[in-house]
Amino acid sequence: MRIRVASLVALTLTLALQAPVVRGQATRPAADGQTVPAQWQSIGFLLGDWTAEPDATGAKGAFSFHLDLSGRVVERRGFAEYPAASGRLRHEDLMILYPPPAPGGPINAIYFDSEGHTIHYSVTTSLQSVVFESDPSDPGPRFRLSYKQDGNRLDGTFEIRAPGKPDYQPYLAWKASRTSPSK
Repeated sequence: MRIRVASLVALTLTLALQAPVVRGQATRPAADGQTVPAQWQSIGFLLGDWTAEPDATGAKGAFSFHLDLSGRVVERRGFAEYPAASGRLRHEDLMILYPPPAPGGPINAIYFDSEGHTIHYSVTTSLQSVVFESDPSDPGPRFRLSYKQDGNRLDGTFEIRAPGKPDYQPYLAWKASRTSPSK
């Protein structure tokens, strides 16, 4: 009987240690093998390093989505390099995704870039797609950044809606390939 109790205790401890928790959030393995906190599962397919295909002008770029601060936030970093003829040589940006203040609310994000823009986004997710939409109470144009998964590729779009206009207009579109899973 004593051996059976010791075995049950050992089994219970083993199972408990195999159920990881990050600051109270249950975690699950992502497709790339990384453990992703439950609050980020809906955007887990974005995690990793991505390279955008060059466009017709020769512009090229890359971006990444990585967990940071022990899984409390997701950091997106990106850059685009343009041919000298365009007058713009390099664009860099940083976006931090953070969980909603109340359970069940939308993921939020704040974006900064080398041109001086700051954009506050609410994030909506559906099966294999993520949409970042700027806060309607912010003055000026509205912005929408979208990603849609297509296997190991992403289709991205960035759209702008001018003040007083009902529809978003395309500004940029790209296709990207995963170069490595999230670290």
